[in-house]
Amino acid sequence: PCLVTLDRVMSEAAPVQEKIVVIPVDDSTHADDALTWYLEHIHREEFYVVVVHCFDVSLSLYGAYHSPEAVHVVLEEEKARMNELIQRYKTKLESTMARHAIKGRVTSLSGKAGEAIVKFAKEENATMIVMGSRGLGAVRRTILGSVSDYVLHHFKGPVLIIPKQTKQMEISNKECDAKMINL
Repeated sequence: PCLVTLDRVMSEAAPVQEKIVVIPVDDSTHADDALTWYLEHIHREEFYVVVVHCFDVSLSLYGAYHSPEAVHVVLEEEKARMNELIQRYKTKLESTMARHAIKGRVTSLSGKAGEAIVKFAKEENATMIVMGSRGLGAVRRTILGSVSDYVLHHFKGPVLIIPKQTKQMEISNKECDAKMINL
């Protein structure tokens, strides 16, 4: 039953030649797990994958003393980290694309992550968003906010949030795949 609902939702979407799937990533294992889970369990030939990373300058400067030198150093470090992350996902997507005939691209955004992701997905006419969840507790999520929570409440299409992977989830995923084969 886990993918049947998704297939039903996807088929009710407005007819488009390519269905665009936006997958936001950061440097966490949760984002990497979400991309891997999507590729292994959901991806279809007609989907076009857009992996996005959002660079939030305001978070990078938090704690910097805002001297021009400190700001420059922080921004250069963040730029290097972002470029490394983008290259890592480009490499991953390209190697996966070669093996499984996947169409897609990797790009970067700037601004507050939740807002930038939703805006980008709307501009791209995305069919859905697939993203990882860091698994914050209710109190931490309330205080810190959650990008996945923001996206879930502001994007008007399907949002699939992949929780932190556990051994039990790996077993459930295999059971889900087995059930899908028998449909």
